[in-house]
Amino acid sequence: MTKSLNKLDGLPPIQVTALIYIVLQHEDLIKRNGKVTTEDVTKKLKITHKETMKMIDTFRGHGLVRLDQRMSAGPSGHGYDGALFGALVPSSHCIRIVRNYLKLP
Repeated sequence: MTKSLNKLDGLPPIQVTALIYIVLQHEDLIKRNGKVTTEDVTKKLKITHKETMKMIDTFRGHGLVRLDQRMSAGPSGHGYDGALFGALVPSSHCIRIVRNYLKLP
């Protein structure tokens, strides 16, 4: 694992946006037993899933997020559709640096 980041300054803007999105969505969805997925990030940033996964791998290397599980609900919400998306869980460290960056309590 590479050295953990202590702040978001210096990261490419798309990575800052991704981390902010992951943390804020996680905090909102956790109340409803939901999870932020790699698909959510892909759609939000309007990039390919491959590009998203490359970014997530970087975040994982810094200990900022965990790829919690693989999910596939299929088009009907049930069954396998061939698409696997990981559930993302930000670390407490990631939540802290994003909240500091946004100047949130």
